Amino acid sequence: MRWSLLLGGLTALGAACMEGAKAPVKSANGALAPGAATRGGKDKDGTFRVVFAGPQGEANEVSELSLVFSRPLRKLELAGAPPPAIPISPAIAGRWLWVGTHALHFVPETPHLPGSTQYTVTVPAELRALDGAALGSPYRLEFSTPRLKLVDSEPGAGSRGLEPSSKFTLHFNQAVDPQKLQALTTLSATRAGKTERLAFTVQRPDPQQPKHLELKPTRPLPIHSGIKLAVAESLTGLEGPLPLAAAFEIGVETYGPLTVDSVNCDRETAHGQCAPGGSWSLELSNAVPLKDLRRALSITPAVPLRFENWTDEATPVSYLSINAPFRAGAKYTLRVAGDLRDVHGQSLARAFAKEMAIDDYFPAVEIGVQGHLLDPRSASTIPVGSLNVKSYGLTTAALTPEDALSLSSTDDLDERWRLLRSSRQAIARSISPSSGLNRINKENLPLASLLGPSGHGPLAIGVEYERNPKDYRSLETFKIVQLTDLAITGKLSPQGSLVWVTRVSSGEPVAKATVRILGGASGEHRYETDAQGIAKVPASDFTPKLDESSGDAAAILVAQSGDDWAFERARDFLSPWRFSVPFDWSGRQRNYGMIFSERGIYRPGDEVQVKGIVPVSNRAVARRRLAKSSRSSSIHLIPKRRIRKPSS
Repeated sequence: MRWSLLLGGLTALGAACMEGAKAPVKSANGALAPGAATRGGKDKDGTFRVVFAGPQGEANEVSELSLVFSRPLRKLELAGAPPPAIPISPAIAGRWLWVGTHALHFVPETPHLPGSTQYTVTVPAELRALDGAALGSPYRLEFSTPRLKLVDSEPGAGSRGLEPSSKFTLHFNQAVDPQKLQALTTLSATRAGKTERLAFTVQRPDPQQPKHLELKPTRPLPIHSGIKLAVAESLTGLEGPLPLAAAFEIGVETYGPLTVDSVNCDRETAHGQCAPGGSWSLELSNAVPLKDLRRALSITPAVPLRFENWTDEATPVSYLSINAPFRAGAKYTLRVAGDLRDVHGQSLARAFAKEMAIDDYFPAVEIGVQGHLLDPRSASTIPVGSLNVKSYGLTTAALTPEDALSLSSTDDLDERWRLLRSSRQAIARSISPSSGLNRINKENLPLASLLGPSGHGPLAIGVEYERNPKDYRSLETFKIVQLTDLAITGKLSPQGSLVWVTRVSSGEPVAKATVRILGGASGEHRYETDAQGIAKVPASDFTPKLDESSGDAAAILVAQSGDDWAFERARDFLSPWRFSVPFDWSGRQRNYGMIFSERGIYRPGDEVQVKGIVPVSNRAVARRRLAKSSRSSSIHLIPKRRIRKPSS
């Protein structure tokens, strides 16, 4: 086979027709489908036999039958040869068709075979292959079409609060005789341990929808009762004689007396009581108008209540979410008035009351700052807040550029703590709050004194305290903040980078600022910003691959002007989701392309025309490739999709 290549060095995939013969597999509807099977081709002894038949067993959907033989039954050029007579029981209107020389499939006249039916296909023993070999013994294929089953019901199993006038609508996958369904169905009601049979009728509301039936009790369903509809396994449909695969029941309940089923709250707290400031939920057995429920509800001591505004006042509800500023350590009583009535006209048997205890806050210590850049004009202190802790450790350290590099090289909290404690500038204190239970204690950190003579630069802050194991919140206990008027913006690339230094206070560029790269693969490098505040970093000094965490990507950029300095990590870049176009963070220049042929299937010996398109960003490379584009290459396809590389 000759391939005409317009692009050198292309790789082609092998054609499936070059592989050895395999038996087909059965698709979901019983038709032939490509792929390998557990059996295929001839037997080792070469006997003539059926190597594939489908569908088998209980099929999900049947639109055709398939038979594949180990030897050809006709010559390929005999297109008009009649297929052999292969009987099907019970008979199906349709015809057998050839599939190549080894296979037959039967196509029914109707789109689908009748359901709930067992079929037998018998290949006669006298059937002969093209070479005269006889099958020898009959081959039988047995399968069944989908059985009758319930698809859906209204009401569904488990439904509650049914009205006495309720009826059942049943949706089957096949048409069902209403009289037969009535004869094989029972309807019963159970209340206080006593069960009674209920009379009912079955009818088909719409003659155009024979799969939908309606079961209607002859008298209203008893209230406060469990209702069970049971259908026997022997029920059959109108399509075939096979019955249901299994009997089924639909259990429901009519409405009961109006009660408060539950009052719940978030109890993932220190002592399993309600969370401070959290929401409560009230659930009733039956629906009541929302305005009536809000009128009947009260909480003492009085607290301002907020309700979810998802429905109007007249809408019946059986669930209510209650939000209020419940104080930690307090106790409240929720009450529902006894004159509350549901949509059925029933009232509570008696007024409802439940005491709810509010738990204490979890022990917590939090560093009161968001972000990491602080404006020297407005920031003079950083608050550290604590709540319900007996004592906590507070460690601070003014950082040097070398400290910043060490702390930036790891995200492991334990390692960061080790580095912080080993810093020469580290100051460790133990704080014992005195504000009392459930009251916030605030410790203000004076930035100017902690940062030393310059009063500017990065500051590391860490807090340590004993956490409650039930507290699943993730509070930051280690932060690096920078009190600086220098902002660093970088455009980083393996082809060269730009670093722009500006003022936080005014946005103006900072000229003659020193820019340092620390922790890169080739060591430290220094640069100076121009009048526009830009420092150019050549690719020979710095080639970050931002899809990695090592090498130059692990470096930090340090900017210094006078006694003020700041730093940023090279790998703290904007995330890809912020961009509206695909982006390769690695920065590597790769060739991307595609190949395509003039059609999708070929006979052995056909010539295949293949084209390829590869965009290149380098003009010199493009010219060299265009010069080679007129060259032809040969490629050979061999089984198992092994490819020989093109040779000129």
